[in-house]
Amino acid sequence: MAGELIRIRVRANAEPQRLDESGIEPADHLCRQGRPLRILVVEADPLIALDLCAIVADQGGEVVAATARGEDAVARVADCKPDVVLTDVTLAGEFDGIAAAQQIRRWFGTPTIFVTACDDPATVARIVAVSGHPPVYKPVSVGGLRNAILRACGLIT
Repeated sequence: MAGELIRIRVRANAEPQRLDESGIEPADHLCRQGRPLRILVVEADPLIALDLCAIVADQGGEVVAATARGEDAVARVADCKPDVVLTDVTLAGEFDGIAAAQQIRRWFGTPTIFVTACDDPATVARIVAVSGHPPVYKPVSVGGLRNAILRACGLIT
């Protein structure tokens, strides 16, 4: 390792990501068949929404829309046709994230990943029943979020 140049990209509050000689991120970035994964972010807290959007973009994904309301999320899925939805449980508006995810899955079949601080057993059971997998807990790690997205899209097991 002596004399070897190692390039990394570091964002505030994020894990360093090792880059290859060309400056390209590792092969597990958020792409399918050469195109970025399209991701809808649904988060009531604007700072967390910005952070999630930045992580997605840094990992090679494309944020197609962001909203704070569950009912808007359903409409955005119809308009933007994302590959996956990132949502919190607690949202602005009439729908919580679980109700929005139920409609999105029923109407469009789009997978949902819950990014939340809610860890009570009843809520987690509702999340797993709707999405088929456990939530990603806040604060998120870049690798954990990336792997959850790839898994939801069937790109890793």
